[in-house]
Amino acid sequence: MFSTQLEEKEIIGHTCIYKSEDKIKFLTIRRKGKGLIDAVAKIKDEEWIDIHIDGKTRKHKDIKVYENKITMRKYDGELRQLIITQHGRQDPTFMITNDFKMPTADVVKKYARRWLVEQEIAEQVDFFHINNPSSSIVIKVDFDLTISLLAHNLYKVFSNKLAGFENCRVGTINRNFIENGADITIEKQQICVELRKKTHLPLLMGTSWFQGPSKIKWLNNMEIYFKGATKS
Repeated sequence: MFSTQLEEKEIIGHTCIYKSEDKIKFLTIRRKGKGLIDAVAKIKDEEWIDIHIDGKTRKHKDIKVYENKITMRKYDGELRQLIITQHGRQDPTFMITNDFKMPTADVVKKYARRWLVEQEIAEQVDFFHINNPSSSIVIKVDFDLTISLLAHNLYKVFSNKLAGFENCRVGTINRNFIENGADITIEKQQICVELRKKTHLPLLMGTSWFQGPSKIKWLNNMEIYFKGATKS
């Protein structure tokens, strides 16, 4: 069995705090050491609960959860601990919360939403370099932040239009679809963009955005249309 004493230093900083029945509730991740991980193997099969979590973007919908109660130094009362396996990670995840009423599946989904937010922040830092604004002037920093978030959201809208790429990171979308050259021809009121040959170009050309000409209002309603080249 697991130790019922939880050290304060074992709490990881990513904590979800919410209000329930006029009381403050929290949900956080417990730092996992070798002793905790080894002890998971001693839990009997019949003590695990099978949980199904719905979600379009969720790859691992059927997980296993083991629950027990623990205590924390300088914390009055008991805490609820959830150990999660078969969720796509090599080691089990240890959650602790003071909410004993919320159904197990809802607890997992609540923290999973936070994981998605953290993943998007990581993308913004890694791909859009959102932690390196180009100016020390506050107004310019705010502008950089706004444009970066807008670009990130546009990538997400774009990926949702590409079958099989809905859950891809922005770096993958950029590499497979955006990062490409083109031959551009301008004639009267029409712009022709002939995209160079690329592996995923047929999928791109199959979207509704590339089926016909579109008007560009800020260019006096000039029409722009795309076509795929037969050479790279």
